Amino acid sequence: MTLQEFITKYKGKGIDFDGHYGFQCVDLYRQYVQEALGFPQSPGVTGAKDIWTSYLSEYYDRIPNTPDGVPEKGDIMIWGSSYGQYGHVAIVTSATTSYFNCFSQNDPIGSLCVIKKYTNWNPVLGWLHPKGKENNEQILKDKISDLETKVSTLNEAMASKSLEVNHLRTELEAQERDNKDLSAQLNEARKQRDDYRIEAEESEKKVVSLQKAIDVANADKDGLKGQINALQSQINDLEKTIKDLKAVKLSDVDTGLIIQELFYRIFRKK
Repeated sequence: MTLQEFITKYKGKGIDFDGHYGFQCVDLYRQYVQEALGFPQSPGVTGAKDIWTSYLSEYYDRIPNTPDGVPEKGDIMIWGSSYGQYGHVAIVTSATTSYFNCFSQNDPIGSLCVIKKYTNWNPVLGWLHPKGKENNEQILKDKISDLETKVSTLNEAMASKSLEVNHLRTELEAQERDNKDLSAQLNEARKQRDDYRIEAEESEKKVVSLQKAIDVANADKDGLKGQINALQSQINDLEKTIKDLKAVKLSDVDTGLIIQELFYRIFRKK
Protein backbone atom coordinates (compact mmCIF):
# COMPACT_ATOMS: atom_id res chain seq x y z
CA MET A 1 0.00 0.00 0.00
CA THR A 2 1.35 3.45 -0.86
CA LEU A 3 1.38 6.33 1.61
CA GLN A 4 -1.31 8.11 -0.40
CA GLU A 5 -3.52 5.02 -0.33
CA PHE A 6 -2.94 4.77 3.43
CA ILE A 7 -3.88 8.43 3.89
CA THR A 8 -6.98 8.06 1.71
CA LYS A 9 -8.07 5.02 3.74
CA TYR A 10 -7.70 6.59 7.20
CA LYS A 11 -8.05 10.35 6.74
CA GLY A 12 -10.76 11.67 9.04
CA LYS A 13 -10.90 8.35 10.93
CA GLY A 14 -9.48 7.10 14.20
CA ILE A 15 -7.00 4.20 14.51
CA ASP A 16 -6.79 2.09 17.68
CA PHE A 17 -4.19 -0.49 16.64
CA ASP A 18 -3.71 -2.21 20.03
CA GLY A 19 -7.25 -1.70 21.32
CA HIS A 20 -6.04 0.29 24.35
CA TYR A 21 -6.22 3.98 25.30
CA GLY A 22 -8.25 5.00 22.25
CA PHE A 23 -6.82 6.76 19.22
CA GLN A 24 -3.14 7.36 19.99
CA CYS A 25 -0.37 8.60 17.70
CA VAL A 26 1.53 5.34 18.22
CA ASP A 27 -1.53 3.46 16.88
CA LEU A 28 -1.20 5.41 13.61
CA TYR A 29 2.55 4.63 13.50
CA ARG A 30 2.01 0.89 13.99
CA GLN A 31 -0.85 0.76 11.46
CA TYR A 32 1.42 2.49 8.92
CA VAL A 33 4.29 0.07 9.58
CA GLN A 34 1.99 -2.90 9.12
CA GLU A 35 -0.08 -1.83 6.10
CA ALA A 36 2.12 0.55 4.12
CA LEU A 37 5.66 -0.63 4.93
CA GLY A 38 5.01 -4.29 5.69
CA PHE A 39 7.73 -4.26 8.39
CA PRO A 40 7.68 -5.99 11.79
CA GLN A 41 6.55 -3.96 14.77
CA SER A 42 9.11 -2.40 17.08
CA PRO A 43 8.88 -3.24 20.82
CA GLY A 44 6.17 -1.74 22.98
CA VAL A 45 6.77 1.73 24.39
CA THR A 46 5.46 3.95 27.12
CA GLY A 47 5.34 6.99 24.88
CA ALA A 48 5.93 7.87 21.22
CA LYS A 49 9.31 9.44 22.09
CA ASP A 50 10.60 5.97 23.05
CA ILE A 51 10.35 4.77 19.43
CA TRP A 52 13.54 6.82 18.84
CA THR A 53 15.49 4.24 20.83
CA SER A 54 13.38 1.08 20.38
CA TYR A 55 13.17 1.21 16.56
CA LEU A 56 14.37 -1.78 14.53
CA SER A 57 17.68 -0.68 13.05
CA GLU A 58 17.66 -3.41 10.41
CA TYR A 59 14.57 -1.82 8.85
CA TYR A 60 15.22 1.92 9.34
CA ASP A 61 17.94 4.52 9.15
CA ARG A 62 17.68 6.90 12.14
CA ILE A 63 18.36 10.47 11.08
CA PRO A 64 18.75 13.12 13.82
CA ASN A 65 17.17 16.53 13.40
CA THR A 66 19.63 19.16 12.08
CA PRO A 67 19.09 22.71 10.78
CA ASP A 68 19.66 21.57 7.21
CA GLY A 69 18.02 18.15 7.46
CA VAL A 70 14.79 17.56 5.51
CA PRO A 71 12.88 14.27 5.87
CA GLU A 72 11.39 12.52 2.86
CA LYS A 73 7.80 11.69 2.18
CA GLY A 74 6.92 8.51 4.10
CA ASP A 75 9.56 8.99 6.82
CA ILE A 76 8.46 8.54 10.45
CA MET A 77 8.87 11.80 12.39
CA ILE A 78 9.51 11.50 16.17
CA TRP A 79 9.13 14.32 18.71
CA GLY A 80 10.78 14.34 22.17
CA SER A 81 9.35 15.08 25.61
CA SER A 82 9.61 18.83 24.99
CA TYR A 83 6.54 18.41 22.80
CA GLY A 84 4.66 16.71 25.65
CA GLN A 85 5.25 14.10 28.29
CA TYR A 86 5.11 11.20 25.85
CA GLY A 87 6.39 12.99 22.78
CA HIS A 88 4.71 12.40 19.42
CA VAL A 89 5.05 10.36 16.21
CA ALA A 90 3.58 11.00 12.75
CA ILE A 91 4.20 10.24 9.05
CA VAL A 92 5.84 12.88 6.87
CA THR A 93 3.92 13.87 3.74
CA SER A 94 6.16 16.78 2.67
CA ALA A 95 8.89 18.96 4.18
CA THR A 96 11.22 21.93 3.73
CA THR A 97 13.74 23.53 6.08
CA SER A 98 11.00 25.95 7.18
CA TYR A 99 8.07 23.58 7.84
CA PHE A 100 6.83 20.04 7.37
CA ASN A 101 3.47 18.34 6.92
CA CYS A 102 2.58 15.06 8.57
CA PHE A 103 -0.27 12.57 8.59
CA SER A 104 -0.95 12.74 12.33
CA GLN A 105 -3.38 11.48 14.99
CA ASN A 106 -4.11 12.70 18.53
CA ASP A 107 -2.47 16.06 17.92
CA PRO A 108 -4.15 17.90 19.51
CA ILE A 109 -5.26 15.23 21.98
CA GLY A 110 -8.36 13.34 20.85
CA SER A 111 -8.13 14.40 17.18
CA LEU A 112 -8.57 11.93 14.34
CA CYS A 113 -6.16 11.26 11.47
CA VAL A 114 -5.43 14.47 9.53
CA ILE A 115 -2.64 16.08 7.56
CA LYS A 116 -1.20 18.77 9.81
CA LYS A 117 1.35 21.50 9.10
CA TYR A 118 4.19 22.00 11.61
CA THR A 119 6.53 25.01 11.69
CA ASN A 120 8.49 24.31 14.88
CA TRP A 121 11.42 21.96 14.36
CA ASN A 122 12.84 22.30 17.87
CA PRO A 123 10.93 19.48 19.63
CA VAL A 124 11.74 17.01 16.83
CA LEU A 125 14.30 14.34 17.75
CA GLY A 126 14.61 13.20 14.15
CA TRP A 127 13.01 10.71 11.80
CA LEU A 128 13.19 7.07 10.76
CA HIS A 129 13.82 6.50 7.08
CA PRO A 130 12.55 3.05 5.98
CA LYS A 131 15.37 1.06 4.41
CA GLY A 132 14.64 -0.02 0.87
CA LYS A 133 11.87 2.54 0.67
CA GLU A 134 13.18 3.88 -2.62
CA ASN A 135 13.53 0.35 -3.98
CA ASN A 136 10.05 -0.54 -2.79
CA GLU A 137 8.62 2.55 -4.45
CA GLN A 138 10.54 1.76 -7.63
CA ILE A 139 9.28 -1.81 -7.53
CA LEU A 140 5.78 -0.47 -7.07
CA LYS A 141 6.28 1.95 -9.96
CA ASP A 142 7.65 -0.88 -12.08
CA LYS A 143 4.65 -3.03 -11.19
CA ILE A 144 2.32 -0.17 -12.06
CA SER A 145 4.21 0.35 -15.33
CA ASP A 146 3.99 -3.35 -16.10
CA LEU A 147 0.28 -3.34 -15.33
CA GLU A 148 -0.23 -0.28 -17.51
CA THR A 149 1.69 -2.00 -20.31
CA LYS A 150 -0.40 -5.14 -19.89
CA VAL A 151 -3.60 -3.09 -19.87
CA SER A 152 -2.45 -1.24 -22.99
CA THR A 153 -1.58 -4.55 -24.65
CA LEU A 154 -4.95 -5.99 -23.65
CA ASN A 155 -6.72 -2.90 -24.97
CA GLU A 156 -4.86 -3.21 -28.25
CA ALA A 157 -5.68 -6.91 -28.39
CA MET A 158 -9.32 -6.15 -27.64
CA ALA A 159 -9.36 -3.49 -30.36
CA SER A 160 -7.78 -5.95 -32.78
CA LYS A 161 -10.28 -8.63 -31.81
CA SER A 162 -13.11 -6.13 -32.21
CA LEU A 163 -11.90 -5.40 -35.75
CA GLU A 164 -11.70 -9.13 -36.42
CA VAL A 165 -15.22 -9.62 -35.04
CA ASN A 166 -16.54 -6.76 -37.18
CA HIS A 167 -14.76 -8.22 -40.22
CA LEU A 168 -16.21 -11.65 -39.50
CA ARG A 169 -19.66 -10.14 -39.04
CA THR A 170 -19.31 -8.40 -42.41
CA GLU A 171 -18.23 -11.68 -44.01
CA LEU A 172 -21.08 -13.49 -42.29
CA GLU A 173 -23.61 -10.97 -43.57
CA ALA A 174 -22.16 -11.29 -47.08
CA GLN A 175 -22.29 -15.08 -46.77
CA GLU A 176 -25.90 -14.91 -45.62
CA ARG A 177 -26.75 -12.76 -48.64
CA ASP A 178 -24.94 -15.26 -50.89
CA ASN A 179 -26.83 -18.08 -49.24
CA LYS A 180 -30.12 -16.32 -49.92
CA ASP A 181 -29.14 -15.82 -53.55
CA LEU A 182 -28.08 -19.45 -53.85
CA SER A 183 -31.31 -20.59 -52.21
CA ALA A 184 -33.30 -18.50 -54.70
CA GLN A 185 -31.27 -19.97 -57.58
CA LEU A 186 -31.78 -23.48 -56.20
CA ASN A 187 -35.54 -22.94 -55.95
CA GLU A 188 -35.58 -21.60 -59.52
CA ALA A 189 -33.56 -24.59 -60.72
CA ARG A 190 -35.96 -26.96 -58.97
CA LYS A 191 -38.89 -25.20 -60.61
CA GLN A 192 -37.23 -25.46 -64.03
CA ARG A 193 -36.48 -29.12 -63.36
CA ASP A 194 -40.16 -29.73 -62.53
CA ASP A 195 -41.21 -27.80 -65.65
CA TYR A 196 -38.81 -29.85 -67.78
CA ARG A 197 -40.14 -33.05 -66.23
CA ILE A 198 -43.70 -32.06 -67.13
CA GLU A 199 -42.60 -31.13 -70.66
CA ALA A 200 -40.73 -34.43 -70.95
CA GLU A 201 -43.80 -36.35 -69.85
CA GLU A 202 -45.92 -34.44 -72.38
CA SER A 203 -43.33 -35.04 -75.08
CA GLU A 204 -43.26 -38.73 -74.22
CA LYS A 205 -47.03 -38.87 -74.59
CA LYS A 206 -46.76 -37.13 -77.96
CA VAL A 207 -44.07 -39.58 -79.05
CA VAL A 208 -46.29 -42.52 -78.09
CA SER A 209 -49.27 -40.96 -79.89
CA LEU A 210 -47.19 -40.22 -83.02
CA GLN A 211 -45.79 -43.75 -82.98
CA LYS A 212 -49.33 -45.13 -82.93
CA ALA A 213 -50.27 -42.83 -85.82
CA ILE A 214 -47.20 -43.99 -87.71
CA ASP A 215 -48.09 -47.62 -87.07
CA VAL A 216 -51.63 -47.00 -88.37
CA ALA A 217 -50.27 -45.13 -91.39
CA ASN A 218 -47.86 -47.98 -92.08
CA ALA A 219 -50.74 -50.45 -91.90
CA ASP A 220 -52.76 -48.30 -94.31
CA LYS A 221 -49.73 -48.04 -96.55
CA ASP A 222 -49.41 -51.84 -96.63
CA GLY A 223 -53.13 -52.12 -97.58
CA LEU A 224 -52.71 -49.54 -100.32
CA LYS A 225 -49.67 -51.38 -101.60
CA GLY A 226 -51.81 -54.56 -101.83
CA GLN A 227 -54.49 -52.71 -103.76
CA ILE A 228 -51.88 -51.15 -106.03
CA ASN A 229 -50.33 -54.53 -106.63
CA ALA A 230 -53.77 -56.02 -107.48
CA LEU A 231 -54.52 -53.20 -109.88
CA GLN A 232 -51.11 -53.52 -111.42
CA SER A 233 -51.76 -57.23 -111.92
CA GLN A 234 -55.05 -56.42 -113.66
CA ILE A 235 -53.33 -53.87 -115.85
CA ASN A 236 -50.71 -56.42 -116.74
CA ASP A 237 -53.41 -58.91 -117.66
CA LEU A 238 -55.17 -56.33 -119.81
CA GLU A 239 -51.98 -55.37 -121.55
CA LYS A 240 -51.26 -59.04 -122.27
CA THR A 241 -54.78 -59.62 -123.56
CA ILE A 242 -54.59 -56.55 -125.77
CA LYS A 243 -51.29 -57.76 -127.12
CA ASP A 244 -52.73 -61.16 -127.82
CA LEU A 245 -55.72 -59.64 -129.57
CA LYS A 246 -53.53 -57.54 -131.74
CA ALA A 247 -51.92 -60.66 -132.97
CA VAL A 248 -55.24 -62.21 -134.11
CA LYS A 249 -56.81 -60.76 -137.33
CA LEU A 250 -60.43 -60.42 -136.62
CA SER A 251 -63.07 -57.89 -137.56
CA ASP A 252 -63.40 -54.85 -135.44
CA VAL A 253 -66.75 -55.97 -134.19
CA ASP A 254 -65.45 -59.33 -133.11
CA THR A 255 -62.44 -57.77 -131.49
CA GLY A 256 -64.59 -55.36 -129.46
CA LEU A 257 -66.82 -58.16 -128.33
CA ILE A 258 -63.90 -60.22 -127.29
CA ILE A 259 -62.42 -57.28 -125.32
CA GLN A 260 -65.71 -56.68 -123.57
CA GLU A 261 -65.90 -60.30 -122.63
CA LEU A 262 -62.42 -60.27 -121.26
CA PHE A 263 -63.09 -57.18 -119.12
CA TYR A 264 -66.25 -58.79 -117.86
CA ARG A 265 -64.42 -61.90 -116.88
CA ILE A 266 -61.56 -60.06 -115.26
CA PHE A 267 -63.73 -57.74 -113.19
CA ARG A 268 -66.18 -60.52 -112.38
CA LYS A 269 -63.29 -62.41 -110.79
CA LYS A 270 -62.78 -59.41 -108.51
